[in-house]
Amino acid sequence: MKIGLIGYGRMGKEVERLAVADGHEIVWIADIPENASAGALDAHSVQTVDVCIEFTEPGSAVDNITAVLKQNGKVVSGTTGWHHDVERLRSAFTFNHEALVFGSNFSIGIHLFRHIIRQASTLMSALPDMYDVAIHEIHHRGKVDHPSGTARDLGGILLEELPTKLAVVSDLSQGRIEPEDLHVSSTRIGSVPGIHTVYFDSPFDTIELRHSARSRMGFARGALLAAEWVKGRSGIFQFQEVITSILKERSE
Repeated sequence: MKIGLIGYGRMGKEVERLAVADGHEIVWIADIPENASAGALDAHSVQTVDVCIEFTEPGSAVDNITAVLKQNGKVVSGTTGWHHDVERLRSAFTFNHEALVFGSNFSIGIHLFRHIIRQASTLMSALPDMYDVAIHEIHHRGKVDHPSGTARDLGGILLEELPTKLAVVSDLSQGRIEPEDLHVSSTRIGSVPGIHTVYFDSPFDTIELRHSARSRMGFARGALLAAEWVKGRSGIFQFQEVITSILKERSE
């Protein structure tokens, strides 16, 4: 597979390392400053690769993705903090050939964790007045968005399954939160790749469910898996759709 890398920070370098080890070819790398406003993503560069893998920043991601899609290319984006623009991208392209895979977290394990949280929430919904719930996430100091996209996704699952929770609250500057609010908190420290913990707390005990990423290798592995999966497809897909599709194919 021929790959173009958009962004060459810690994640871009990890994707490169794994891709080369797997026998893929990194044809080009577009990084700051040569890719300011997606200027390096022209027809020539996009059409020389099977797929682009993008790990940049929220302020750059939409421009990068749009530039690839305009050239009928395929892009896997691991950048978070821009997903409110997905519907605008969906309406701007016909997706006859071009494709986008995006996600708040490209760890395969975190998507299994999502299923575990949904099952736990279903159990807790039978005891709505006994257990309160909260989410805390920890990432490295360089992460721009907070709470993380994954924490927001987990919060969405809890809101769907728990009738006592109606809204996510991440800012406590106004004082205490209401019982119907779901508190999602963040810590930024050092070089932690990512830890997400869901707490179910009662007056008698606390249940903690946690996913801890050991390194960026898991995110890079997921991005490469998505790149291989999307090669022959067109459209917009979330990473969990990739995992679900692969699990279904391998179980048949």
